[in-house]
Amino acid sequence: MKKTLILVLALLIGSGSLVVLHAGDAAPAADAAQTITGEVIDMTCFAMDDSSHGPKHASCAVKCLKEGSPAGLLTDDGSVYLLVASHENGPKAMKQAKKLAAKKVSVTGKVAKRNGVNVIIADKVEKAK
Repeated sequence: MKKTLILVLALLIGSGSLVVLHAGDAAPAADAAQTITGEVIDMTCFAMDDSSHGPKHASCAVKCLKEGSPAGLLTDDGSVYLLVASHENGPKAMKQAKKLAAKKVSVTGKVAKRNGVNVIIADKVEKAK
């Protein structure tokens, strides 16, 4: 009887630990806002030709972003982030990003990687200093 009681207690304690560990994995912690600096690019042209950025591409980037091409951020180290609007201030941030096409900006928001895609959930976009 004593062995059975010890076995049951061990199973209960072990099961409780697993539940606690699993519950901790269920919801990742909220990401803190970060600021990343780079050039606003239009993702359509850049996806077709990765030289489609910089001053020579500025007029095309402005046009493409106005027509609905998704915006991105190209950092100095060559990383590319898809810019998406946050629920809070995103529409204003995205409007500012389109105005600053082909210019260096600082984007503040949550940064994530989704299935290999770098994403910035933009709250604020301003011309880099």
